[in-house]
Amino acid sequence: MPTTTPDNIYYQDAATLYGGAATSATEASSIQTAFNSRQMFTFRWADASARTGQTGMRQGDTGYQIDTRTSYVYDNSVWRLSVSHAVFDSSSVNYTSGVDTAVGTLSYNSGLSTDNTFITSDGVTSGLLTVAQPGIYAIGSISIFTSNTPTSVGFRVGTIGAVPYFQAVSTIGRASFLSIPNVRVTAANTQFWFTATQNIGSTQAGTTQLRITRIA
Repeated sequence: MPTTTPDNIYYQDAATLYGGAATSATEASSIQTAFNSRQMFTFRWADASARTGQTGMRQGDTGYQIDTRTSYVYDNSVWRLSVSHAVFDSSSVNYTSGVDTAVGTLSYNSGLSTDNTFITSDGVTSGLLTVAQPGIYAIGSISIFTSNTPTSVGFRVGTIGAVPYFQAVSTIGRASFLSIPNVRVTAANTQFWFTATQNIGSTQAGTTQLRITRIA
C-alpha cells in the first residue's frame, strides 16, 4: 500500500485493493505508529528503582518521581533532573584594584550540587568552565574579597577573542555578585571564562563560588 509523507500512513489505491477490515487495521496501525513517533511521553514513578527500571523512553520524554516530588527529562541515555545545578568553588586569587582577573581554579562542589554532567572544570585553568551540553542556563556567583568596606556591585558580559566571559564587578570593595538568568548555549563544549574586579585599595585576596543551573 502507498504511504503519506512524512508520517508513512498507509492508504488504499487502485493497485492495492483489500477487504474493508484488512484496510482499516493497516491504516489504524500506521496512524498509531505515526502518533507514537511524534509525541512525547510522560512517565510517573513511585521511587528511584521504578525510574531506573523504565523502558521505552526516547530523547525528550519526561517523568515525575513521587517520593521525592522531582521532575526528570530523558537526555539521550540518562534521566536527568529537569532543573539541575552545579556549584564550583575557586582557589584564592590576588586581585589588583581595577584589574579584571580570572576567578581562580574552579573545583566541583558535590555537596551543594545536583549534577555536573552538563558542565565541567579542567581543574587547572583559572576561571574556565566548559558547558558540555547545549541548553539554557542561569548563572550566579559571589566573589568575596578581604576588605570590609561596604559595597555596590554589578556585572558585565563580553568576549575574550571568541570565548564569552562573565565578570562580577565590585565598585567599592568587599563582594562582587553576578546574576544572569538566561544564557543560551547552542553548541556542545562551549567555554566560559569568569572574572572579577575590585576597586578599592591596591591588592586584596578573594575567592568565588559559582552556581550554574540548567533550566532547559
